[in-house]
Amino acid sequence: MNFISILLGELRRAASKSRRAQRQAEAYAERIANNIEENDTFNTRWLRLNGIVPKVMDNFVMPLVEGQLTSNEWQKLQHDLTEMYGWHVNINDKINCATNTDLSRYATCIKRVALRSIKLCGKYKICNVESVEFASYSKTIVVNGEALYCLG
Repeated sequence: MNFISILLGELRRAASKSRRAQRQAEAYAERIANNIEENDTFNTRWLRLNGIVPKVMDNFVMPLVEGQLTSNEWQKLQHDLTEMYGWHVNINDKINCATNTDLSRYATCIKRVALRSIKLCGKYKICNVESVEFASYSKTIVVNGEALYCLG
């Protein structure tokens, strides 16, 4: 009887370890799946933000270079451009360890550059800009009632 109870105890412990190992394996697989999903989301947003920057530069910033900006306006725009470029380089250099917070900061810099340059284009009549707004619920820059850039 003593031998049988010892054997049953060992079987229970082995079964318990097996169930624990199975739970750990399932949790690990779930973490890997979530990480892949997060990486896909990160990569998609990174590519979308990088697609917005040249459009903003070509359509709104470059026309201002030849415009009649005051030194204060130019200084503010230059500061925003420098910060945006800094975040781009920072994320690009550390792409494997960059976070969604980094992307949010980069998107905020893009938003500042876009809004400032679009407003200046409207002020100096460089482009046909009647109204500019940022729809915070959808993270979209809206010009003349048309959604131009989604930063979310």
